[in-house]
Amino acid sequence: MNIGNYNPADLLAVLKTAMTGVSANIFTSRPTTVPTAMADFVVVQFPSALYNQLGIGNTSCRVSLFARDTIVNNINYENVLKLKEMTTAVYARLPITDTKCLIGQPRPTSNGSDKLGFHYYSIQLDVTII
Repeated sequence: MNIGNYNPADLLAVLKTAMTGVSANIFTSRPTTVPTAMADFVVVQFPSALYNQLGIGNTSCRVSLFARDTIVNNINYENVLKLKEMTTAVYARLPITDTKCLIGQPRPTSNGSDKLGFHYYSIQLDVTII
């Protein structure tokens, strides 16, 4: 059976390509370790089921933006300016239009610290599969 545009790997590739330039470091899952020199990174995911609606389909995806904490007097602080810059870069790429899908309707959330030296924001996006 041919799954056409419902292949999660193909949809993930569209999202990953669209996020080029938001950070030099783009992953499809949160790395377990991050080199000290890496100040920021992006994680792109399709954590939801894909629904075929007989003509078009729908799902959602997530773009998570990680920025290394700023340390002042041995206290970690959220790097708000870097996260703002990255969020603005994501919004500048929306809507994402491809032959496989349309991605838009962002819903941002501030997720706090990952307890590994980074704070992160997530942007949930609606996906229409064409």
